[in-house]
Amino acid sequence: MIHGEFEPKAKVAFQQLSFIGVKFSSGDYFIPIAITFEWPTVSIDMVLNKDQKKLNMQKSSSSDRSETPNLPKSIAAYFTADKGLDGKAVSQCFTENAIVKDEGNTYSGRAKILRWREVTTSKYQYTCEPFACEKRDGEIIVTSHLTGNFPGSPVDLRYFFKLEGDKISSLEIIP
Repeated sequence: MIHGEFEPKAKVAFQQLSFIGVKFSSGDYFIPIAITFEWPTVSIDMVLNKDQKKLNMQKSSSSDRSETPNLPKSIAAYFTADKGLDGKAVSQCFTENAIVKDEGNTYSGRAKILRWREVTTSKYQYTCEPFACEKRDGEIIVTSHLTGNFPGSPVDLRYFFKLEGDKISSLEIIP
């Protein structure tokens, strides 16, 4: 059974709002959470008392995303090639038999991945700004802000990468 308490202490001062003391407990775990909204940044701090670990996550608006997360080399190369609208360079970031899943379609192998990038870049003009990166269950998940002339713009997309050596072996892109 999970028990939750909510003890907000809010202060508003020049576009700033803070909540401190949100606590959830389950067994021996108590998780105080501090959420701070300072336009345009949202900051969430959690402290897991049992292990005394602190997790700090920040999400900024697109106007304040000046720092690119520390990405593995092949993933950074993917986003650089994508920014340059270079389909061939994008396809070279992948293994020969890589798989990409995007918008309900699956593309297998470099040739089909190249074609996917060529079709996408001819259809839409967009900018892509990675702003978060995490490793979970053998995947590297990059969250990126996309703005352009596509339906639903702007949107934050999650890119689920799997690597094989210094190449991308699979990529799934989902909202």
